[in-house]
Order: sequence, then C-alpha cells, then structure tokens
Amino acid sequence: MTFLEHIFFLHLKWILILFTLFITANLQSQSLIINEIMANPSNGKLPNHEYIELLNIGDNTINLSHYTLTISNKTTALPEYFLPPNQYVLLCSETAQPFYERFGNSLALNNWPTLTNSGTSITLAGDNGVDQVNYTDSWYKSSTKKNGGWSLERINANFMCNSALGWRASEAPAGGTPCKPNSIADRFYFPEIEILSSKVENNTIALTFNTPKAYLENLQKDLFVIDNNIGIPARIEWKNNTDSLLLIFHSAFAESFDYTLSLSPFSWCGSNSSEKKLHFFIQGDIAFNHIVINEVLFNPKNNGVDFVELYNQSNNIINLQNWKLGNRTITVNRLLFNPQQYLVLTTDKNNILKNYPSALSDNIVEIPSLPPYPNEQGNVTLFSNHILVDSLYYSSSMHRPFLTNVKGVSLERQYFHLPTNSPKNFTSASTLAGGATPGYLNSTNVDNFFQKNNVSLTSKTMSPDDDNFEDQLEINYEFLSPSMMLNVTIFDDRGRPVNRLIRNQSAGASGKIQWDGRSENGQISPSGFYIYRMEAYDKNGNHEVYKGGFVLTNKSIGY
Repeated sequence: MTFLEHIFFLHLKWILILFTLFITANLQSQSLIINEIMANPSNGKLPNHEYIELLNIGDNTINLSHYTLTISNKTTALPEYFLPPNQYVLLCSETAQPFYERFGNSLALNNWPTLTNSGTSITLAGDNGVDQVNYTDSWYKSSTKKNGGWSLERINANFMCNSALGWRASEAPAGGTPCKPNSIADRFYFPEIEILSSKVENNTIALTFNTPKAYLENLQKDLFVIDNNIGIPARIEWKNNTDSLLLIFHSAFAESFDYTLSLSPFSWCGSNSSEKKLHFFIQGDIAFNHIVINEVLFNPKNNGVDFVELYNQSNNIINLQNWKLGNRTITVNRLLFNPQQYLVLTTDKNNILKNYPSALSDNIVEIPSLPPYPNEQGNVTLFSNHILVDSLYYSSSMHRPFLTNVKGVSLERQYFHLPTNSPKNFTSASTLAGGATPGYLNSTNVDNFFQKNNVSLTSKTMSPDDDNFEDQLEINYEFLSPSMMLNVTIFDDRGRPVNRLIRNQSAGASGKIQWDGRSENGQISPSGFYIYRMEAYDKNGNHEVYKGGFVLTNKSIGY
C-alpha cells in the first residue's frame, strides 16, 4: 500500500466513525424518553432528593450531550454521556448524586431546577425531536401518594402520549424504581380514546376527550358521521386554543330526535382506537300534561315496593334525564320516553315482576329511590327542571268500596283527556288484572273504547287437550263503567254448576276471563254443551247478567 493509499483509508476510517456518531446523535425523537419523575421525595424511603429517569428505548447508543432538559422555563444542557439501548440514567442535582449513585447510572446537573410538587412541564429536546411531560399531582391517582414519597412512573414506554392516561404513582415498596423497570410497567397497555363530554347547540357539537388535543392531530372530519341523514361535518376545528373540538354540520339538529354520532377508528399515540359512539337528543318544549301520572301503588303487598307509572301522551320523544318525582331525581343518565309509552318507576324491578307476572318488563325502570308515599293519603309530583309537569293527590278512599283488602292494589287513571285530579279519574285496578297493570294499558281505562257494554266469547268451542288450539274458553268483556264487580259461573247442559270461576272480583273497564275446562275439584269436564253466566254489578245498583253457550270436546272422555 502506498503512502497516499494509507492516508486515504485512514481518512475514510475517520469519516465512518464520524458518520456513526452523527447517526447515534440523530435518532428518532422518542428513542430517549422521560420514564420516571420523583418530584416530591419527602416522607419516602428513597433519598430525599428529586430525580428524573431517562430510558433509551431505541436500538442504538445515544449521546446525551445532544439533548437539553427544560424544567418549567429553565433549560440545562446535558453533559456527554453515552446511554446504551434499554438502559436507564438518573438526572439529579449535584447534592443528590452521591445518594443515587448506588442505584445505577446517574448524572449531576448544575443549577438543578426544582420540580414543583403540584406539577410542571419537563421537556427533553434533542437534535431530532422532543419528549415532553406536563405532569400534575392528579396523575398520581392517589390522594395519599401525591403528598410525597412516591414517584410518577410511565406505564408503557411505547405509549407515546404523555398525558395522565400514561402515568401513575409507583407501586414499588420503596416509593420508586430508580434505574430499574417501573413497578407498573405494562407493555400491552394502550388506553382507549374516550369522549368525556359533549354539548350540542344548533348545528354544532363540542367534544372533549380524555387526552389533550396535541395527541389528536390525526382526527379528520371524515372520521365523524351522524345518522338520520346528517352525515359528516362540514368542518371541524379546535375552540379558541382549548381542548374542545367543534364539529360543525351543514344543518341544525331537529328537536325530539334521537341521534348517534360515530367516530371511526384512527391511529393515536402508537396505537389504534376502536369505534366510538355518542348518543344525543335535542329536547323540544314540554307542555303541562305532556307526561301524566297514570298509576300509583302506594300500599304494596307484604315485602313489596311502591311504583309510579307515567304515560307519554304527546307525539314527541322526551328525555327524562334529571327529571324528579318529588325531591328525588329519576336518573342522571339519558332516559328516552317514547310517545304513547307507559313507564314504571320503582326501586326494585324484580319485585314488581314477581308480584305482577303480567307486568311489561321493558317498560319498568329501576331508580335509586322514590319519595315516601303514605298508605292513607299523599301527593305524587313530577318535575322537569323545577317546572311542575303533573301532580296527583291520592287517598285510600279513592279505592272501590267493595274491596276489603287494598294491599297490593294500585290506583289507576281512567281518562287521559281529563285533568289528573278530576273527581273519580283514579280508581282501584281490577283484581282480575292482578291488582295492578305496571307497564301497559290500565285495566280501568275507558278513553274512547266503546259505546256500550259488551261480553263475547273468543270461540264457541274448546278442547282442553294441550295441543295449543282452543285449550281454554275465553270470555271477553268491555264495560262503560270501570267499577263493575263480577261473578262468573260455568254450568253444564242440565243447569248444574261446574265451576264458580269468579266471585265478587273487580273487573275494570275491560278484560278477559279464561276457563281451562276443569271442575272445581280439578277434573277435566266431559265433552258436552256448557253455559257461562256472568253477573256484573256496581255500588250504584247497576246490575246486568250475560249468558252464552259453548261446546267442550274432551277426546280422552268423549260424549
């Protein structure tokens, strides 16, 4: 090799060394990260000195001299120090270094800025990028640990959002893990983006998320869509340098309409979010008696519970969120009440379903508490935003006088078109209906039903052979008065009583009576011609008798 060749290769060697150092110093911005912060070491088991732990999560050695550390507004250049991959180094004051040397790598910085206990910003800036943490004492997520002796640890080094989602107080017995893996480290931890709040006005929705807007730069308007022909926003923008995102649509949202906003998955902080949905509702004006009190049980069965049933007689969906019965909030959550729907409010849904098997489960809502409703008399009031919507003054004297035991029997509304407290608008529920009709049409409701009393058979034949066809006789009735009492008896073709089905029970305005073909001793009756006799009467002396014939076919006995 000639002298000139030797000089050439020597220069080439140095160029390669310098190139390697250049590459080492210009790594991706977050190969070097802030991994742990001891801001308030007092009363702890570790040395009573602050520290910041750095971690190299990259594949190459990093020269720290290419970085600066800024705490609040005070910047310090880091000294030359080569940090290998997957290694830690503590940054601390010159006073603190002798105490932390035994834990591992440590660097003393001149004029160490104080880490504020309540929170501050820490910025690690290099030639190629920045890692910044704006911590507060709420990040500890512990009222005890934030008072001192515990560090803040990053949960997942690969979760690149330095918000409260990615940090928590150390769980190490010593209160921190200087130069060791974090006690709460979880490489599978990638939290979900969540919509924390929403506000809807005219054609705009304001959203806030569980992370600052700095980490939501991938949000685009095409990711949002609203159903009911609304579509995607015309534009989106951040409100006045806040963390509130405005979705601005072409047209205003309609009142009394239920909408669903969908947010499609997008990449954020080194992870991918899942689809999110937000339901919202624009409430229109609510007039007095749009919602009416329809039924109340104030004297329940033994071990039973009270209930109040409402009816939506408007043509609009109404949100009962933050409405009140008396001084008790029905719910703080969204509760949509559809037009012509019955809604039962009670403290124990299962108890209602047990005591009233015909109750409609979908129309029963369990709420935290009801006002006390005394057995003798009381007042049921319904409020929306402190405005009285409806009220009922009730008394046990409103029950039918024929009833000797009203325990477990509700008071039902008879007419929707009359004011709630009109005389005789409420009366006892039919005992044939079980004493109450939670979640469906009242047994005593007589609004626009019929113009005369009517009693009829569903079919004039029956065959009690369990083949699901005409296994029972069905006697249907409709009365102008909801206060009728009934006696119903089945006779054979010789006029002998076979079964006294109903004895002095309240009927309500309409209903159905069934006979399974058995005599009073439980035996299936033989085939033949039978007669039903219904006697209806009330306290005013009205008395009517209805009769009808039918044929029973018993294949096991025959004629």
